[in-house]
Amino acid sequence: MSAVHTILSMEEFLALPELDAGKRELVRGELIDLPPAKYKHTQTAHRMQKWLESAVAAIGIGGDVYHEMGYKMGYRHWLAPDVSLTHPDQPHEDYLEGAPLQAVEIVSEANTPKRIALKVEAYLANGAEEVWVVYEEHRNMWIHRKDGTRELKSGCFPAALLNGQMIDLDQILGD
Repeated sequence: MSAVHTILSMEEFLALPELDAGKRELVRGELIDLPPAKYKHTQTAHRMQKWLESAVAAIGIGGDVYHEMGYKMGYRHWLAPDVSLTHPDQPHEDYLEGAPLQAVEIVSEANTPKRIALKVEAYLANGAEEVWVVYEEHRNMWIHRKDGTRELKSGCFPAALLNGQMIDLDQILGD
């Protein structure tokens, strides 16, 4: 017997009751309920958010940095990356429309490789310039762009989207 997947419209998704804990996303119309983030995951996201805010301030580009901000992307995607940087003057009404300029997903046990791949695809198809996928357990990060993907292992590297600001992956990942 195969699993049953319910496909929702954006209207059906937005009409769902709020969760008491965790977060909810919509990927290709499929409802994804995620458990609350664990301590280490939250700490990594917090360090990434602080670094990104500092990098954005240092180079003076527009856009805002958020933790778990929801992005409505068409009629089949609602994603809330762990950390994100909006486009300058990103359209919005009740919700931010389209993908962020940069999305950061910190992979947890609740995320499958297929689900992460679908999220990366959705972000890039809906206007993201970069998607960073951080694997705490392996202490590495993949940077996805429309023109390709590269893996970064521990250490410092320049963030191309942020005018070469240096990010220390070891510092972001902590102990």
